Amino acid sequence: MSTNVGLPMARLWPSLLLWLDGHGMETSTLPVEPREIPGAGYGLVAVRHIPPATPIFTVPASALLNRDTLQPHYSPNPVLSGTQLISLHLLIYRPIDHLPSTDPLFGPYISVLPTSFHAHPLTWLWKERIERNANSVESHLLALLPPRVVRDLERVARTFYADWDKVYTYLQEHSYVQARMSYRPAEAPISDVVLQQNFLWAWLNVNTRCIYHRLRKSQSDPDNMTLCPILDFANHTAQSTPLLMPRNVTNVAPGKKGREDLTFFSPEDTWAAPGQELFLKYGAHSNCTLFVEYGFLTRATERELLRGSAQADVDVGQAIERLIEGKGNAGVWMKDWLEAEGNWSIHTSPAPAHPSYRLITTLRLYHVLGADSDLPENPDEVLDEWRKTTLGEREMISEQNEALWKATLSCICNIIIREAEAGVAQVERRASECTVDWENWMYENIEMLWQEELYTAKAVVRSIEEGVQF
Repeated sequence: MSTNVGLPMARLWPSLLLWLDGHGMETSTLPVEPREIPGAGYGLVAVRHIPPATPIFTVPASALLNRDTLQPHYSPNPVLSGTQLISLHLLIYRPIDHLPSTDPLFGPYISVLPTSFHAHPLTWLWKERIERNANSVESHLLALLPPRVVRDLERVARTFYADWDKVYTYLQEHSYVQARMSYRPAEAPISDVVLQQNFLWAWLNVNTRCIYHRLRKSQSDPDNMTLCPILDFANHTAQSTPLLMPRNVTNVAPGKKGREDLTFFSPEDTWAAPGQELFLKYGAHSNCTLFVEYGFLTRATERELLRGSAQADVDVGQAIERLIEGKGNAGVWMKDWLEAEGNWSIHTSPAPAHPSYRLITTLRLYHVLGADSDLPENPDEVLDEWRKTTLGEREMISEQNEALWKATLSCICNIIIREAEAGVAQVERRASECTVDWENWMYENIEMLWQEELYTAKAVVRSIEEGVQF
């Protein structure tokens, strides 16, 4: 959950439209507007009927906030990535004291961005490291997270701090850039802590709101991203057909004219009614990823998870790493042959609940080696048996091997079930003491993360017990 507690949107929205008009955008017939959505900040809502396959709006390239539109206004050295440059720009022109942004380029757009990310888990982690207060709300929330979520949050934090280091170095080399900051004290330099706190706000706006937009010849270039006015009011949906679809052909490189406008269409077979919220779909992300990257998640019932009608997955990599390490020299040899790609995970969808292919192949190899931690005397023969299953030459190594690896997987799942049940109980105890609305909302999210682990593991155990062939 992000919040905008600055100027009222009723004042900011007309300013944004006027600014977009200045960039050549047709706004007089715009069929959408931002409205407050309970529990979700603002959302993008239709103001009249929108037919299927209809252009909703087109944002001119000059109004898109990305590396291409910012680079002419900054020194090219040291080189900053798209994320770093956009974050730097937002850092400089963050609105203060409930006033609009002073940015002469994108001020009206920056003014409608969320003003706070207090409910984002990266903010909790940052505050915990700065304040070192074990009794803070943020520390209590972090302590309730499932371990796999904490590991993923640490990954996001490493990316944030790496970007901060690059931007901080840039600011040290270009002091005139920092002098533009509207919140910089007139007679004293801004402290590094305050500077980093404002960068966190900027970075989270970029990380939670940028969309893919082809700017480079390479389709996978990390700079193929942009902040897009109006669009970023749209919330995420887990539905298969979102109500707002960008017609941005990712397989086509930018044209000779350079930057291109960005047009959004309604779905081909769905009408939008007045008052109906329009959504974006962020892609096939797990709740763990949605939570640590964007600060929210999708909800599913126990029935949906157990039946596989809701998508969920649980990373069991740490458990597998422990198994491999327990093999000693044989484990080291084993890791050399395992594919580096893919995840050790279990999934609810598509039904029936199942382990990932990489998890199956790893557990098969683990049990081919037997209980001994030394290298096998005939490693080539052992490996040949296993590789035939990975190449599709045989369905299994043996009936015994199948029974062993499934028993190990069942054991892993039962451990997850016990830990998740304890996690849910702990969250419920803490939530009963909650007095802050956003805190209560986050307790519900954390409980959902534990429930997802619980019911995914239960569903996989049931698949094993029912003899499902993976």
